[in-house]
Amino acid sequence: SETDAVAVQMMLGVLRKKQLQRQFRGRSSEAHDRRAQRYLDSFDAIWNLQTALLDEARAAGVPVLVNDNLDSALTRVMRTITAAVLADSEKIVALKKHKTT
Repeated sequence: SETDAVAVQMMLGVLRKKQLQRQFRGRSSEAHDRRAQRYLDSFDAIWNLQTALLDEARAAGVPVLVNDNLDSALTRVMRTITAAVLADSEKIVALKKHKTT
């Protein structure tokens, strides 16, 4: 059956440890209630969890998008969504053509 929704799977990940640490420190300066030290104290556990989640995503064929910079990550997310919507639209058009023939 047809639907008006398109579910787009993706996983964002910071692939370099130093970059993730910088992002945690940056959160602290942007929002004072988010203390960077809390994240940094648990950094190894957070890194290992992210690594496991990214491995699972790759194994399942879910795109992993690099989250190294807000603007770049947003561009990657929008491109992934756009590609999925276009692919879904093409499938719907093909099905409608097939039904009419």
